[in-house]
Amino acid sequence: MTPSNTGARFRALSVAATVASTLVLSGAAQAAPSPAPKAPQQELTCSSTIRTLGVDPNGGLWLNNHLDPANGEARWGENRLLGGGWTGRTIAGPDGSVYAFIKEGEIHRWRWNGNGWDAPPPGQAFDVIARGEWVKKFLTPEFRNRVAFDGFNHMYTVEANGELWVNPYNAQTRVWGPARMLAKGWDRYNAIFTTFDGVIYGRDNAGKLFRHHYNAATQRWIDEAGVEIGNGGWQEFTRLFSPGGDIVYGMTKNGELKWHRVTNNKLDPRSGKVLISNWTADADITAFTNQCPPSPPLIPGRPDVWRKDHGRTTLSVSPDGRIHHSFVSNDRLVADAIQRTPSELNLEVHLARGHDGANGAPAFGQSADGTQHLVTHNVDSDMQRSTFGTTWQPGDALNGRMAGEPALIRNNRNELSIYAFDGGGWLWHRTQVGQNGAFGPWRKLSVYPETTNFVAEAPAVLRAGENNRVFGLDKWGGIQYVDLAADHVPSTGTVWRKLASDVTFASRPTVTELPGGGQAVVARGTDGKVRVITGSNKWDGFKNSTWTVVGDRAFAGEPQVVASPNGVPAISAKGADGALYFTEQGGDGAYLPWELVSDPGVAATELSLLRYGANSVILSFRNAQDEIYIGTLEWNQKQAPGTTAKRSAKVSFAKAKKVATK
Repeated sequence: MTPSNTGARFRALSVAATVASTLVLSGAAQAAPSPAPKAPQQELTCSSTIRTLGVDPNGGLWLNNHLDPANGEARWGENRLLGGGWTGRTIAGPDGSVYAFIKEGEIHRWRWNGNGWDAPPPGQAFDVIARGEWVKKFLTPEFRNRVAFDGFNHMYTVEANGELWVNPYNAQTRVWGPARMLAKGWDRYNAIFTTFDGVIYGRDNAGKLFRHHYNAATQRWIDEAGVEIGNGGWQEFTRLFSPGGDIVYGMTKNGELKWHRVTNNKLDPRSGKVLISNWTADADITAFTNQCPPSPPLIPGRPDVWRKDHGRTTLSVSPDGRIHHSFVSNDRLVADAIQRTPSELNLEVHLARGHDGANGAPAFGQSADGTQHLVTHNVDSDMQRSTFGTTWQPGDALNGRMAGEPALIRNNRNELSIYAFDGGGWLWHRTQVGQNGAFGPWRKLSVYPETTNFVAEAPAVLRAGENNRVFGLDKWGGIQYVDLAADHVPSTGTVWRKLASDVTFASRPTVTELPGGGQAVVARGTDGKVRVITGSNKWDGFKNSTWTVVGDRAFAGEPQVVASPNGVPAISAKGADGALYFTEQGGDGAYLPWELVSDPGVAATELSLLRYGANSVILSFRNAQDEIYIGTLEWNQKQAPGTTAKRSAKVSFAKAKKVATK
C-alpha cells in the first residue's frame, strides 16, 4: 500500500446546514441545563488549524482542516486528497505520523510534512516498523478500535486477555519499546482513544465513556480507576479520536461527525455539535494527536530531593553466598563491592552503570530466578534499575518523580515490588508483571486514612503472611504501618495503623523479621534515644506492644536492626561524633550495654548489618573516601536448652582491598 493520487471523491465533507443544540450523547436533543458557575477551564494551545484525516470507501486518504477545535463551530478549511490504497486500519500519531495496519500483518509508518510525504528509509518503498500476526487482529471488528497512538508516538493496545499495554515508538531511531503492561480488565472496553499525553478514554459495551490518565514521562498512573464522562450514549459512534487536550471527535453510525470537549473531567455543555454529515460511518477517521497540548502540561512536577552524602551501604547475599556491599559513591555513581566469604577482604568492585546522579542508599531485591535487582533514587527524583547475574547489566529507567528512596521486597506471588513516597507524602508502588517479569507502572496506593502524609524517606518493608507490610515515618513524627495484598487491590486491609508512642521520632524506621513470625521495628526519637518495638506479622500484631528505650546514650542518624543468631534484635547506631555502637537483646529481655565498635573520626556512614549463615552477622561502613571497613561477629553454639549463644566480645574491623573494577 502506497499513497497515490486517485480520482476517488471524498463525499463526506458536506458540512451540516444546521448545528445541533446542546446534546447529551444519546443523540436526542435535550433542554439546556440551568446556568451554573463555570469551572475554570484548562487552557489549550491548539494549532490554528486542526488536521483531520479521513479514508473514503475507495481507500482515498483525505486531509481536512477544522478551524475551531476549542469551540466546536463547523468551520472548515482546505480539504485535500493525499493518496489512495488505504484499505487497512489507519491511525494518526503526532507530528504528521500516519500508521497503516495492513492485512499482511505489518505496520507501515508515513509522515505528512505539510507539503508531501517524507521519503521512506533508503532502499525501501515504505517504512515497515512492525511485523507479526498480532497486527492482524486490529483489522477485525472486535479489535479495530482497541488501538491508539498518543501525542508522543506511544501505541496503546487492549489485548485479547484484557491487558492494556503501552509500546513507545522512537521515530528517530525507529525502535520500539520497552513495552509495558499498564492494567488488566480493559476487555470491558470495546474502543479506546488517547488525547496527547497518556489520557486514555475507554468506551464500554453499555455506551459509557471513562477517562483514565497514564503519564509515560513518569511511568505513573495519575488516574487508573477512571472517571465517567457524560451520561452515556457513546455507543452511537463508530470512531472516536482526539487531536489532544481532551477535544473529542466522534463519527456516528448515521454519518455525523460530532465535537465534544472535556474540562476538569466533565463534559462541556456545548458538546454534541455536528461538524460534518453524510459520512461513511465505517470508514476510518483520525487526527494528528499533538495538535492541542494542554497548558499547563498534564505531568507531575519534580519534587525537591534532599541530597545525601555518604549514604549507608546496602548489604545483601547472592545465591552463590557472596556478600554484596552496594553504595552510592562520592561522585554519585553506584558501586557494588563483592566479598566472596566473610574472611576474604579482597573485594571485586563493579559499577552498576546508568545510575549517574544517584542519591542515598540503594535498594536490593532478588527475583524468583535468582536475578538480583538494584534500584536507586536519583537527585532528579527518578528511579533507575540494574540487574546482576554474573555481572551488572543496565536495566531500565523506572522514572517516578519520587521524593524519597525506594524499598524493595518479593511478595507472596514471587514478584518484586518497589515502594516509595512522593513529594506529597503519598505511598506509590510498582510490581513485576508475573514472576521475573518487567515492572508495571507506578500506582498510588489508596489507603485509609487518605489524609496521612509521610516524610520523604525510604519506607521499610517486611512480609506479613500473604501481605507486604510497609512502615513509614509520618510528618508528625509518628511511625505507621499498613498491610498490602500482593495485587494491591484496596480492601479492609489497606488501613494505616500507628505504633502508639509517647515520643516523637526523628528517623525513618528500620525493621527485621524474628523467629516464629515476630517483627522488630527500630527508630531514633527526637531525644536521640534509640527505641525498639516488637510484634507479630498478624493483622494487628503490634496492638499491645510498647516501645523499649535501648540504653541511655543519645545518637544521631538512622539506627539499623537485624535478627541476631539468638533470634533477637541486634541494633547499631551512630553517635553525633561519628562513633559506631552495637548492642543485642539479652536473655532476660533487657538490652546489653552499648558497645563501641568504631572510634570517632573514622566512619562517614551508618553501620550496616547483615545476617550471614546460622552464626554470623556482617558489619560494614565506609569512611569519607568511600573506603570499606568490614567486620564479622560470631556467635557460639548454645550450651544448654533455654540459654543464649555467646558472641565474640568485640568486633575487629579491617579495611577492604578493592582488587578490580569492572
